[in-house]
Amino acid sequence: MKGIPMEEIDHVLLDLDGTLLDKYFDDYFWHHLVPEAYAEKNDVSFGKARDYLLDTYRHHEGTLNWTDIDFWSRELGLDIPALKEQIRHLIDVHPHVEDFLRAMRRKEKHVALLTNAHSKTVKLKFRETGIGKYFDDVATSAEMGAPKEERLFWERARALLGFDPGRSLFIDDTEACLRAAIALAPHGSVCVLTKDLATESATGYAQGGIAVALSDEDTVGIHYEDTLRAGDGLCNEEAVRILVEEGPERIRELISWGAEFDREGTKLAFGLEAAHSKKRVLHAHGDATGRELVRALIGKVRSYDSVERIPFSVVTDLIVEDGECRGALALMERRLTAISARATVLATGGGGQVYSVTTNPQVATADGAAIAFRAGAELVDMEFVQFHPTALFHPAAPHFLLSEAMRGEGGRLLNVRMEPFMKRYHPDAELAPRDVVSRGIISEMVSTSARHVYLDMSHLDPERVRARFPRIYETCLQFGVDITSKPIPVCPAAHYMMGGVRADLSGATSIRGLYAAGEVACTGLHGANRLASNSLLEGLVYGARTGEAAAASPVRAGARPPSAGPVHTIPAHDEIRGRLRRLMWERVGIIRCAESLGEAQGVLSRWDYFLDKAFLTRRELELKNMLQVAGLINRAALARKGSVGSHFRSDFPNKGESWRKRRVYSLRGVREEENPF
Repeated sequence: MKGIPMEEIDHVLLDLDGTLLDKYFDDYFWHHLVPEAYAEKNDVSFGKARDYLLDTYRHHEGTLNWTDIDFWSRELGLDIPALKEQIRHLIDVHPHVEDFLRAMRRKEKHVALLTNAHSKTVKLKFRETGIGKYFDDVATSAEMGAPKEERLFWERARALLGFDPGRSLFIDDTEACLRAAIALAPHGSVCVLTKDLATESATGYAQGGIAVALSDEDTVGIHYEDTLRAGDGLCNEEAVRILVEEGPERIRELISWGAEFDREGTKLAFGLEAAHSKKRVLHAHGDATGRELVRALIGKVRSYDSVERIPFSVVTDLIVEDGECRGALALMERRLTAISARATVLATGGGGQVYSVTTNPQVATADGAAIAFRAGAELVDMEFVQFHPTALFHPAAPHFLLSEAMRGEGGRLLNVRMEPFMKRYHPDAELAPRDVVSRGIISEMVSTSARHVYLDMSHLDPERVRARFPRIYETCLQFGVDITSKPIPVCPAAHYMMGGVRADLSGATSIRGLYAAGEVACTGLHGANRLASNSLLEGLVYGARTGEAAAASPVRAGARPPSAGPVHTIPAHDEIRGRLRRLMWERVGIIRCAESLGEAQGVLSRWDYFLDKAFLTRRELELKNMLQVAGLINRAALARKGSVGSHFRSDFPNKGESWRKRRVYSLRGVREEENPF
C-alpha cells in the first residue's frame, strides 16, 4: 500500500468486489428516499409509508425482490429509476458511510480503503461522493499487482495488511444481536449483516411480551420454578438462574434507553400468560412489545460510531481456519464477499419457515444453525420445536400469531361445536403449557373433522380488548373478523426452536471465535419447552453476555476465504421448498411417530444432493439451509423414543428410560450426553 505506514492504520474498509459502497447507497435508498417520496405523494407519514413497503414485501411470500424495479414503480406509483438517479446527490449525507468516516476523523483514526474495483471506478466514486478525503490510504488490485480473482487478491491483500483490524461480525438483527452489538461497540468496530431490512426479524413480530420478575407479588425464585416446570425436566438450571436473576437489570437498562412499557398509573403493568403462576409479563403499546424493543435497541446502537449495519447480505458460510472462525462469506448482489473478524456472532433467530404453517417471518429459514453445522459446530436438542397454539386461520391471511396474552386476559378455546374443551386435557385449561394446548387443539380438530378451533373473546369488555390488543384487532378486522364480537378461527403453528447451536453461558460455541445468542443458540435454558415470553428476555440477557465474551475473543482476524467451487442452480427450488414445508408439517409436526418420521426421512434423503452444493441466490441458499436443518430435526425426532415437552411421539407417549440424554450433532456424527452444556 502507499501513503502512511501500515502500522499507523486503525481501520481498513474492505470492498472485495467493488459493490460495498453501492450496498450502503441502496440501504439509504430503500430506508429513506423511497418512503419519503411515497409519503409526500400520498400525504401520509414517513412511518406509515415505510410500514406499507414492509407489509407489501411480506405479503408476497418472499418471492419479491427489492431489485424488481418495475413492480415497485407500479405498486408505489413512483418513478423508481428517476429516484435512483437522485441518489448521486444524496450520498454525501448517508449515515453509514460518511458518519463512520467523520467519526474516525474526529478521533484522529487512520482509515484505509482496500478494493479490487478498478482505480478509475474508485476515483469516480470519490468524485461523486466526496468521501475520498477521509481515507488516509487507498489500494486497488491493479496497484497491488494482484489479478482480479478474489481468492488471489485476498491472499495478496492479507500479506500486505499483516495486522489485526479488530472487527467483530454479527449475522442478523434480532434483539439478541442488537444487545450483543451494544456490549461490543466500545471495544472495536462492529459489522451487523442482515439478509433483509434491519427491522425484519421475529423480534419485531413478538406480541405477547417479555417475562421478568419485577412486580410486587413476584420473585426471581418463582420465575425460576415456572421456567423449570415448562421445560419438562430438561432445563439447564444454571442458565435459568442467570436469566431470572439478570433479567430485571436488563429491563431497567432498556427503560433507561427509552423503551416505553405499558403502565397502570406510574407503575409498570404486568400480564398473566400460560404456565406463569404470577403476573410478570410486560407489554408495550398493548401487543407490539417486540417492535418497541427493536426501536429502543436500534436507537442505542445508533449512538455508537463503531457499529455499521449492512442489510440485504446473505451469509453463505463461515470462514474457519485451524479450528477458529475468522469471519464469514456474504452474498451481496450475487457476488461473494469475505468479511474478516476476530469474533463472529450468530443471532439469526429460528427456522419456523421449515414448516408450512408458522408464525415466523419469511426470513426465519434456519440459516444460522445450518451454516454453523456446515462449519463444524455442534447442534443439540433439535427435536424440540414449539408450536404456538393460536395462529389466525383464514384462507386469505398469513398465519398471524394471536398472543398468549389473549388467553391470559380470559380468552376461551372452543371447538367447532362451540364447546370448551381444554379442561379435558389439563387442569389449567387455556393456561396450560403451550405444548399441551397445541396437542389439545389438534385432538379436537381430529375428533370434529375440522381444520381449526375458535378463540373466543366476545364475552370480554370490547373497549378493553381493543385497547389491550390494538394490532391484533386491526389485523383481524382486515380479514372480516371482529375479535370483540365473534370467535376467532385459530390453529397451531410452528413458532420457536428450543434446540440450536450448542453454546455455553457466555454464548461461546464449539468453534473458537464463533458465538451464538438468542433462538439460534441452545444453552439448555428452555429445556424441552419454552415458557411463554421468556424468549425476549433471553435475547437481552444472553445477548449482553455474548457481546461481553466476544469482546475478549482470542482469535486474530485476517482469513483467506475458501477456494470458490462450481456454482449450481435448483430450477424447481420454489416447488421443492413448498414440498419440504408440507412434509415437515404433516410428518414431523406436533404429533409424531416412527411411521411418519420414517416417511419424512425417505423423502429428505433424496434432497441430500443439494447440501454440499454452492448457490448464489437467496432463495436457493435458504432452501439449502432449510433442508439441512429439517434433516437434523427429523433425525433427532426419530432417535428420541419417548415424549418430552414439545416432542410428542404417539408410539412412545411416555418419557422413556433414558429421557434425560441429549443428542449432540456435528459433522463428526452424533453423541449422547446427559448434560452437554
